[in-house]
Amino acid sequence: RCFGADAQKETFLLSNICPQAPNLNQKVWEKLEKDELDYADADGEIWIIDGPIFADLNGGDTRTLPAGIAVPSAFYKILIEDQNNTPHTVAVNMPQSVKGTELPQQFTTSIQPIQPQTHLQFLPNLPPATREKLLNTAWPMW
Repeated sequence: RCFGADAQKETFLLSNICPQAPNLNQKVWEKLEKDELDYADADGEIWIIDGPIFADLNGGDTRTLPAGIAVPSAFYKILIEDQNNTPHTVAVNMPQSVKGTELPQQFTTSIQPIQPQTHLQFLPNLPPATREKLLNTAWPMW
């Protein structure tokens, strides 16, 4: 299901922690993580890339905690699956301001709009045509 107990423990290291609002962390994001595990159990291996989106990268002001830790305005997650040598991707972009009643699929997007928000380029080593297709389409996970 996952990479074992040691890998699970490593997810709790302070270097892997980012502030999330309770309605995101304990509700919508948690539901997404459960969906990922169910999907991987049913269909095999999936690869996941996720991380924060900071407001100051997009012209806004990033809030900081008293300890100086930056609080992201949103989080993204990219899931990649390879079905019979044909990769598929789905991405979500969830703001910290969720109410907690939303479903993860309400935040489905393609990878392309996440790149400028994070200042990252995803899947750079793929052939250009394959990369372009994966960046601009979202396969229906739900």
